Amino acid sequence: MNTTTKKRRISRIVETVKTIVLTLLLVSLIALVAVYIVRTRVYESVAAKTGLGSDFDKLWSVQSGTSPEGLDFAHLLPEFIGYKQSSSGDFLGSVADRDSISELYTLTKPCILELFGKDSTCRKLSADDGEARFSAAAQSDEFVYIRYHTPVLYQIIYAYAADKLTVSEEDVAAGESGSIGAHIRDLIIIPDKSFAAPRFLAYACDHDGNYFEFRPGDHFVSSEFSISQLTSGVTYAALYDFEFSADDRFLGLQPLTRDDIEIPDIVMEESSPIDEETRTALIRLFEYNLDKLDGYADNDSYVYVDTHSQLRVGSDTVSFYTHDATDETSLRGIDIESLLGYTLSDTAGLFDKLTAVDNLIRRLEEISEGLVGTDAQLCLGDVYSDGGLLVVEYFLTYNGIRISGEPYLRAVLTEKTVCELVLYPMSVRRAETTTLAIDSAYIFERLDYTGEVDSVSLRYGEAAVGWVLIGAK
Repeated sequence: MNTTTKKRRISRIVETVKTIVLTLLLVSLIALVAVYIVRTRVYESVAAKTGLGSDFDKLWSVQSGTSPEGLDFAHLLPEFIGYKQSSSGDFLGSVADRDSISELYTLTKPCILELFGKDSTCRKLSADDGEARFSAAAQSDEFVYIRYHTPVLYQIIYAYAADKLTVSEEDVAAGESGSIGAHIRDLIIIPDKSFAAPRFLAYACDHDGNYFEFRPGDHFVSSEFSISQLTSGVTYAALYDFEFSADDRFLGLQPLTRDDIEIPDIVMEESSPIDEETRTALIRLFEYNLDKLDGYADNDSYVYVDTHSQLRVGSDTVSFYTHDATDETSLRGIDIESLLGYTLSDTAGLFDKLTAVDNLIRRLEEISEGLVGTDAQLCLGDVYSDGGLLVVEYFLTYNGIRISGEPYLRAVLTEKTVCELVLYPMSVRRAETTTLAIDSAYIFERLDYTGEVDSVSLRYGEAAVGWVLIGAK
């Protein structure tokens, strides 16, 4: 075979290979197009049948470069959670132990989602009827009792427990007249014995004289939750004996521990001066253009200003403020969508805004743990509307105990942006010493106090930790 013939044969082989490769590529392209068309039709069909089109839009339009995360469950852990199981009759609860509270609350979440979810209804009770039902529930053979650090909208409790990227108003229990804005400080869950299948109902109060009932609809079949799960499912929970006080000085139910609790002391200090790297990261977080930003030193703070806003960064305060937040044409501030990681099909709702703030806190923590309390944890505080703006506040806790003082972080949001933020950088670390908190029942029984009492809570102060008596409003 001569050289010319060999070259011709090699050339034919190469052309054949090219043809095969191109054919395979064409077939792959056709397959990808078919898959895309099928998935799109499935999505449209599901969206049309379920009415969840807006939520699917959020999930399908995740912005590149942003890892979407939902609400941070750890930001709404209760102050106290306890239960009574019929098999033992013991009252056992957890307080001043974050891991144990989290474990018990996680086990109870399925029931909370059933009671506060779309298959249930919230109904306001009269003060007398509510107090009577609440007291009767506390005398049941079985119950779960939860006290939050501060009164919280039941819709928000559901959203934080849902473990979903997005939550809509349609997911939450409908509120009958007078109950839509129901805030919950205390919640007691009991079996609903009017049904053969395992079901639960709940009574709640806000410590302001308002009582509410949460009950699944008749079409609800059975619960996935059982109070026995709180004993069989617990791995390391620190549990204490408790009782409900019968003292008339309390306005409502008050759990009092019957055990002494050894509590770690903490050291609270202002964070060290914020370095240039942290300042630069904060400037970028608040979406300033470094090349067009004016800044100056003011005592121990650095101040950065532009036409519409000001950022102040100091060791004791970090604040961001916009001058024209209520101006609808102004978009100054951190864009809510950039914090969510998904595109909103409409204006941001309450749950979207709370998610945006939680993700902002995550970014602050990535910049410096000293911005979010170091070893302390943030807990959701008051959420309210002020002049058309949403205000969200957080306070500090350590190991499930609230640290006394003003809100640690305060965020203000318009429909499109986080237009204001104030936080007070602080380092909170565990000390080498501990304090023994004598059982609260023993202390209160011997307390010489004649006024009405809202609650007794453990609090960290500037010097020590101990039981604090909170008077009635």
